[in-house]
Amino acid sequence: MVDPIAGIAGYVAAHAIEYFAVVHSSLRTRRDDAPVAVATRTPARRAGVYAAYFAAIAAVVVVTSTLWSGQLYAFAILSFGALHILYDGFVWKLRRPNVAASLGIPAPA
Repeated sequence: MVDPIAGIAGYVAAHAIEYFAVVHSSLRTRRDDAPVAVATRTPARRAGVYAAYFAAIAAVVVVTSTLWSGQLYAFAILSFGALHILYDGFVWKLRRPNVAASLGIPAPA
């Protein structure tokens, strides 16, 4: 039998990796004074942010996987996955020209 939570987790993780690639590519060429941009301006800082992010994810997995027979883990995976898909809709469905331009995508005519 296929575990639906594993399927959703795999889909969301693969999709998140795509975003990491897009954001990483965008950050290399972009100059901004926003706090997040300053924190990720250099490759070393980006590596630190990525390491902290993955450490936070690992901590969530370790802490939630043993509580309530894994039900909290399942809830966390499904909730984060749903939020990821929801925010994805905000980013791409709005079709904001400035978002597309920041990624090097020509604006729709």
